[in-house]
Amino acid sequence: MADIHGHQTIFVHVITILFLGVLSRCWTYVGCSVRREEWETQWPLQVLELPYLSLTPADLSYLSCSPHASSLQQLDLSENRLDELALPSVRRLLSQASSCLMQLSLSGCGLTDGLLAAMLPSLSCCWGLKSLGLALNPLSLAGLLDLVRTAVRMPSLRQLLYPNPLEDYQPGLPPIFYPTVMCLPVCHQCPCKSCPERAV
Repeated sequence: MADIHGHQTIFVHVITILFLGVLSRCWTYVGCSVRREEWETQWPLQVLELPYLSLTPADLSYLSCSPHASSLQQLDLSENRLDELALPSVRRLLSQASSCLMQLSLSGCGLTDGLLAAMLPSLSCCWGLKSLGLALNPLSLAGLLDLVRTAVRMPSLRQLLYPNPLEDYQPGLPPIFYPTVMCLPVCHQCPCKSCPERAV
């Protein structure tokens, strides 16, 4: 990911909030590389939002090795392309955060059936995950069924955001991947048009 100001990394704002006795530090970055000095804070980082930043595999590798990874409760990596090179770091990051992660957004990350299948074992270890966003990814019906079979075995998951399957789109037209919200628990055959648990 390119640093738009040479070697000086800029972070837009750091917000420290106290809510119900839980101290959260939420950082949002724009067009900058993740650097060691921004992670050196005395408080555990609980909310990390890094959408639309074109994160590189090196950025994700650094994030996955940070001591803050194990304290993350909310993670948003939406609209960052996650390919085969990035996958090991993403899986390591999910493994590190598995004990406390409650909200995860990987929408618009270019996840195919194969990439998602490789990530599902790591997702299934996030037992406290309550919300999972996977909209705007090019997934087939088979890939979505694999996702839902994993989701229904995650005891805390209550909301799953996923795209309509590729089979729903007419040949020759660009796919839009309209998102669908699924409230769990659901039947093992979802997503299917006849299931009453499937809501748009």
